Amino acid sequence: MKDIILGHKVERDELLRQGFVLREGIEEARKSLDTNLIKVIIGPRRAGKSVFALQLLQGVDFAYLNFDDERFVRISDYDDILKAIIQVYDNTHYLLFDEIQNLERWELLVNKLQRRGYNLVLTGSNSRLLSTGLASHLTGRYLQFQVLPFSLFISGTLPQDTALEIDAGWNLLSLRINEKKSIDDLISGNEDKIMSV
Repeated sequence: MKDIILGHKVERDELLRQGFVLREGIEEARKSLDTNLIKVIIGPRRAGKSVFALQLLQGVDFAYLNFDDERFVRISDYDDILKAIIQVYDNTHYLLFDEIQNLERWELLVNKLQRRGYNLVLTGSNSRLLSTGLASHLTGRYLQFQVLPFSLFISGTLPQDTALEIDAGWNLLSLRINEKKSIDDLISGNEDKIMSV
């Protein structure tokens, strides 16, 4: 289990080194970070839930587990997960569980960790997470943030060496920015691509 968690720590560190466009609603969500309520980020596939969670926790020491990892399927004792988190991350009290709905009976682990004082941020797809009865399992103990495609700030300047992808479901516009550009400059050079999306 420790090796799995170590691998996820490497993945977290790689993700944190990437430059992401600031997501809409992130400043408001950060105001809730120090509450003991579970922060649940939901949205459709590929909407940017994980990026939103990373931006929410930016500057905070947090553990990261991605439950899209098939090795978690074999886990039956959730205390093994907690032990490995402590071994790898020491005394962190912030936990990001990405795609938590893939862990069978995830709500048992989440409730236990919240009772023990951990600050939890969960991501999951709308259909899978909501179908597991999110409201009934976490009633009164969570804040929900919905992330939708295109919920980006549409002003400002993008940092150098930023990748920007706009996904309209059937068509993907992907741009690599090699120098600082304002959003207006970016759009003015790509109207035909954006309009075809």
